[in-house]
Amino acid sequence: MIWTPLGFGEHKGETLPRIVLSDPDYFFWAYRKGIFRGVVAAEADKIAERATRIKIPEKEGEKRVAVYHLHSPTGTFGGLRLMSESEAEDDEEDSFAAVRNDVIDLSVPRRIKAYDKSGGKLLIRAVKLYLFGSATARLTTKRCAAFFDDNANFAFDTPRRRRDGRQRRAKEDP
Repeated sequence: MIWTPLGFGEHKGETLPRIVLSDPDYFFWAYRKGIFRGVVAAEADKIAERATRIKIPEKEGEKRVAVYHLHSPTGTFGGLRLMSESEAEDDEEDSFAAVRNDVIDLSVPRRIKAYDKSGGKLLIRAVKLYLFGSATARLTTKRCAAFFDDNANFAFDTPRRRRDGRQRRAKEDP
């Protein structure tokens, strides 16, 4: 797919796959506010669906889950770890502020607390490590587009969230 560069704002000239993998807080804020228009709005729908359903890569043939930790004093996003299900269960016993998910969801920091730029950066650093092999991986426009164009990277069978962040009931899901 050829992604349309934005023609406005702080991310002018960047495509939505690049934006969501560099500044997920901005993307989900703009998406929920309906900032994107025309063809970019249709692309935003696709990115929002995919960015909240990223498949977790298996490690040594073992299924893993995403464990999102909260920073206790501030209640903001504190980090993402991919763990085996048994590790995640042990981790939950040690930490009262953790949420498990079967997918990587780039909207989590924003849903925890609006305008959490540092939470978004922590999440993207972890995503780079787990999905691209290095926490400092360079995510070019081409690399981001290739990632979002590959259906194999997404778990489409997980419940979809509405624009307001709430989960859809089964009858609402297309």
